[in-house]
Amino acid sequence: MDNLANEIKTAVLEEGFGAVGITDTGFLEEESLYFSSWLGNGYAAGMDYLNRNVEKRSNPSLLVPGAKSVVVALFPYNTGASQKSKYKISKYAFVPDYHFIVKDRLRKVLRKFPDLRIDGQQVFCDSAPVLERSLAYKAGLGLYGKNSMLVHKRLGSMFFIGEIFLPVVLDYDSPLKGSPCIGCEKCINACPTGALSKRHEGVDARKCLSYLTIECHDDIKSHPSVKRTSTLFGCDICQNVCPWNASLPVNTGLTVLDFVSWTDEEWETMDENKCRLALKNSSLSRAGYSKLKDCVDFIREKAC
Repeated sequence: MDNLANEIKTAVLEEGFGAVGITDTGFLEEESLYFSSWLGNGYAAGMDYLNRNVEKRSNPSLLVPGAKSVVVALFPYNTGASQKSKYKISKYAFVPDYHFIVKDRLRKVLRKFPDLRIDGQQVFCDSAPVLERSLAYKAGLGLYGKNSMLVHKRLGSMFFIGEIFLPVVLDYDSPLKGSPCIGCEKCINACPTGALSKRHEGVDARKCLSYLTIECHDDIKSHPSVKRTSTLFGCDICQNVCPWNASLPVNTGLTVLDFVSWTDEEWETMDENKCRLALKNSSLSRAGYSKLKDCVDFIREKAC
């Protein structure tokens, strides 16, 4: 099966992915215990969907019956672009919706191997109960940072993760050993809301700016954490200070969306129609016009 594994990896890299590894669909015991503890601490905040399908998250073989291997691919999203506006957006949202970018490319890979097709979904990217970072770790693609991100030696932590589930046993990669963060706590110290624990218990979403500006359905003004930043959508602070992200390769094959270059005035005067057109096929559509407008108004009021 070594030749097949190499052929699959080559096909993945040809689609623009920065790294690829392969692992089995076995039970993720350590990750399951960690995830259960994280949920028990209430760190999932209002993301109730994370409490569903817990068995499938911990046991990939239950998600795709008949699958024996998982091809895990990392897609770097650093475009080198930057914002001039004070209304800050996470860099992953600078490009079209990553769900489509990653899954479309992985489906192209799968079409090259018709004998590996099985009934049902085989390709995933943040769209199913999958512990994606755990699978990437198990496939030898990186180590966990103190901000809970997976750190790759060349790609840092700014990448999307996608998977192809396959019905054959392949040559598997081995997890890496060690820590990428020895002697470093820059991410913990830089987090303006204290969402990262020095006990390494994971991210507390109740304090995390990414959760509060994207997933949270409460009034943004009710959260004191948001008062300390100019975050509009998501947050990159813990990644921006990470030494592993200091010199990342630039993915020149990605389109940078127009709103990345918007001025403060353009954000402040946008109406629902302009927002809808600008956010089409964008990750920002998850927040929607009302939430974005509330965030803009809130940040603007703080500056006055």
